[in-house]
Amino acid sequence: MALPQDGQDANGLTKVTQIPAGKELMFIDPTTNEGGIITLEDLTKQILNGLTSQTFGLDSGTQTLPAAINYLYGNSKTKISTIQTEYGYLYLKRNINTVGVYGAFENLPLNTERIEITKDFKDFNPNYSYAVVDVKSGAGPFDTVGSLWLYPNGQTMQLYKPANLSRAYITGNYVIQA
Repeated sequence: MALPQDGQDANGLTKVTQIPAGKELMFIDPTTNEGGIITLEDLTKQILNGLTSQTFGLDSGTQTLPAAINYLYGNSKTKISTIQTEYGYLYLKRNINTVGVYGAFENLPLNTERIEITKDFKDFNPNYSYAVVDVKSGAGPFDTVGSLWLYPNGQTMQLYKPANLSRAYITGNYVIQA
């Protein structure tokens, strides 16, 4: 790569797709015709500082890009909890605004279609009237046979099932607002 000759057409210069490290760039102010030289590294820092200090209107409000990334990272941590009931375990997994519920219940009382379960699940409670997940039969083909309702008080669950079901799998997801 050689310097352009005086009077050389800029369109005749060699095109590159990447500027090698350590190279310098010339610039001119078209109004004053003053110019200077800047290294690629200094120009990169200037561009990044401009991007990271500028605020943008985002769904989460007006923020800089680093603040938006930190907000997403801070709110994307997954919370997992195991709840032991007299019938078995429930596993609750919360991401930013979704809760997954999984579990298996055994020795469910026969001739009972509705079972109230009171356990603390405040970190996972829906912030609307209720959330509903599926109750699957304990034998293949694992058809949906009932539902588990989770209420916004973070304490109350209602299990609805057929009267003859003594073993069930709980599975489903529900959306909450962060």
